[in-house]
Amino acid sequence: MKSLFALQFLATTALARTEVMLPLYSSPIDGNLNLATSLDWQAAIDTINFHRDLHFYVIINPANGPSKTSYPDDPTIGAKCNIEHGCNKDWTYNIAKINALENAQTLGYIYTRYGDTSRRSIDDIETDIAEYANWTTAPTWDNLNGNITMHGLFFDETATEPEHLAEYRDLVNFANQSFATPDRGLYSVVLNPGTNLSPMNNYETDMFSLVTAVVTRETCWVPVGSDSVDCPGNYTPFDYASLSSGNGLPSNPALNPQAVVIVHQFHDATGGRPATNETLLEQLRGIVGLGLHSTYFTSGSWQNQTVPPADVGNFADLLSRANNDTATAGRL
Repeated sequence: MKSLFALQFLATTALARTEVMLPLYSSPIDGNLNLATSLDWQAAIDTINFHRDLHFYVIINPANGPSKTSYPDDPTIGAKCNIEHGCNKDWTYNIAKINALENAQTLGYIYTRYGDTSRRSIDDIETDIAEYANWTTAPTWDNLNGNITMHGLFFDETATEPEHLAEYRDLVNFANQSFATPDRGLYSVVLNPGTNLSPMNNYETDMFSLVTAVVTRETCWVPVGSDSVDCPGNYTPFDYASLSSGNGLPSNPALNPQAVVIVHQFHDATGGRPATNETLLEQLRGIVGLGLHSTYFTSGSWQNQTVPPADVGNFADLLSRANNDTATAGRL
């Protein structure tokens, strides 16, 4: 699998474009138990289909991992589906829509509890990896076999300290072996510590070498004290101009093409900066100019794709513009 990572890294470097890391964590339907697709998922699907100039890494998260039911906390709803594992046909039907789009790549969500094996065992993590790797086709509500293949993994809550290197090396190697089927197509692994990995003992360099990309900054736009459920506690409201080596960017600038930035709660708040299209475009131009792997902004919480101004469609429009502006400037 190392060659796949290398080829993808070289392609990203050559194109010098910033792509989309899309956390599509919400349910794919609105609860009416029919063929309808939720507004958030439909907006994401429509945007991916429209923006063929962008590559979308779409993170799939049924229930904090690869649960077989859309409604793990409501067996009454699950029973209405009249199938063994609850409403997993909702997920099949809608994941198949995304997998049909050539510029979309589905990644299965797995949390790792920052390397604390007393809170999340290696066996449990490997069970999730194996289940995602075994997703191929499954029945949809219209009695067709939907393509639910995952094309990689998104390891959330990644540990930042060097003593966890062996654990993550083993997990990524297990994933590479589990996903090693010749007909899978694209395959990527993304780590999300949400902040910088320690550069001590070459930990940052070693972790980046294992995977396709690493989220080096996940934060909010709004200031502390506002409605920032995605960024509780002390944090620095986002501004691309504040990013620097070891502070939201890798300590080694050569790793920037593998770095990811995710920003939640992009909206106006008391004491904060305006959240306008102009501001968002400025931020995206800055991120593209830094040569980062991918990014995502949302004006709502992490699972919301339809709240303006950073709804998924408008975000993609502005990222596409930022990519084009930067490419044009580079040719001058």
